Amino acid sequence: MNLPAVHTGSSSYFRGRRWLRCLGTAATTETQASSRRTSSPVLLLLLAVGWLTLGSSAVVRAQERAAAPGATKAKAPEFTHAVVTILTTDDHGVPLRMPQALFFDRQADELYLLNGDNRIVVYGPDYFPQESLGKGRGLDTPVAGCVDGKGNLYIPQAATPTHPPRVTILNSAFLPVREISLAGVRDLANFSPHRIALGKSGKLYLIGLQESRVLVLNADGGFDKWLTVSIDKVGGYLAADKEADKEKAGKRAVLENVAVDALGNLFFLSEDTSRIYVFDGAERYLFTFGSKGGSEGKLSRPRALAIDEAKRCFYVVDYMRHTVLIYDFSGKFRFEFGGRGWGPEWFNYPVDIIVGRQGEVIVADFFNQRAQVFALSLPVFPERTPEMWSLQTKDGK
Repeated sequence: MNLPAVHTGSSSYFRGRRWLRCLGTAATTETQASSRRTSSPVLLLLLAVGWLTLGSSAVVRAQERAAAPGATKAKAPEFTHAVVTILTTDDHGVPLRMPQALFFDRQADELYLLNGDNRIVVYGPDYFPQESLGKGRGLDTPVAGCVDGKGNLYIPQAATPTHPPRVTILNSAFLPVREISLAGVRDLANFSPHRIALGKSGKLYLIGLQESRVLVLNADGGFDKWLTVSIDKVGGYLAADKEADKEKAGKRAVLENVAVDALGNLFFLSEDTSRIYVFDGAERYLFTFGSKGGSEGKLSRPRALAIDEAKRCFYVVDYMRHTVLIYDFSGKFRFEFGGRGWGPEWFNYPVDIIVGRQGEVIVADFFNQRAQVFALSLPVFPERTPEMWSLQTKDGK
């Protein structure tokens, strides 16, 4: 069921709210509170309606089995999912064109969608498109983005004939405040930024296009290091400081994406090996999860990872299998949903995934030229285990 987003405010109101928030006036608090009072119940209503739809085939099958003659009472399904809404247009009402990336501002409850025309469309808490950011904001070739706790946007951009690769920073009113040029970075070579994540310490982690190196910038935007993930011939992690491991190392993992959880742990996703390599906030290796394949529970060409702290799980979107796979915090595969198709709940080469403030899961559905918003019902998964997250447990972090 495709529920349309509900309009609760005009674009002028939205821009005014951002100005007030950026200036830090008392009116900001009241305006945001008013926005939350208006929009949060709308989203909660959409989520509630989502549970009542027949969107989840698992629920439908369970009901059909229970209604069959002589059937025993069916157990409630462990996992259900339903479409809350589908985003198909930008702020001008023009159809989206091959959405490429998603990021989210949890403080403002706003979704940012990188459209195929190099504009970033901003959706409010009710998923109504409010405005878009493009060349007028200094964004010529944006490739991804992330948001810090103050509402500042960090947007990596590819090189142009007149500009080197760079990270453009906009404040919470979408005004450009700084640009970090990558031109002077040591050994930059042909590095072209592709994905970005902000570490808990303020470091920026930049994944390059078809690159095995992660460019790490310090909190001031200066060069910190190049980070790599050494692997054996089957994709397993090899500690780079062990001579024996160096001798049998096959290569470095080509990395596709990066994510950071609430504890500051780093997740490096490799489409090539179909694995996710997990490091703590001090960049020390913890564990790996995911396995390559084309069947249920396997990863063919994973493209993005999202962390759901409330449900204690990871979501991985697979481009070739057209699915979202769900893993618990131990890295154990639990469920998946999707498949190739064109209607609600189906995907056509999905490329990114993010978790919203209310726990909704948003997927960039590339060739269907849309983003789908899902409500998920999951069992309670275990918390992080000391055995797999031992470095953090020892340090008491």
